[in-house]
Amino acid sequence: MFVHFRTLSIALLATFALSACADLAYVFNKNKSNDKVSSTPQTDVSAKPANYLPQRDEQPINTVRSQHDVYHAAQCLVQHIASDFNLPDDFYATQGYDDGAATVLLVNPATGKSGLYIDIVPMNNGSQLLLYPNRATISNAWKRLPEKCR
Repeated sequence: MFVHFRTLSIALLATFALSACADLAYVFNKNKSNDKVSSTPQTDVSAKPANYLPQRDEQPINTVRSQHDVYHAAQCLVQHIASDFNLPDDFYATQGYDDGAATVLLVNPATGKSGLYIDIVPMNNGSQLLLYPNRATISNAWKRLPEKCR
């Protein structure tokens, strides 16, 4: 049994070594014409672009500065949506972005369409909360929601 384990270990190590070499050749684009390794890494044109906070086509109806960072401000908003408005988990969602921003939005679980959304943008030692109605009429209670997470 020990012999089979040793053989398996050697086979796994060889596989990992070959895999590492293949990855390096891919990253550095081995030039087949003169067998030299290019010093510039290849970019994958099929890679997804960075996921940044999208540009909005409407103006926010409420903008609030918060002392909380983006993560804690989003958690605060979610907590108030769940407790103050008594909404179940499938009626709201959060989305994080590569630029450090986030969005908390209302979602209709039956249709998948989104309602109002609150963008949370990092700013100095805190964040800024921007409430967008998403072309809907919303109540004053929803308009004041960002103020609860100052």
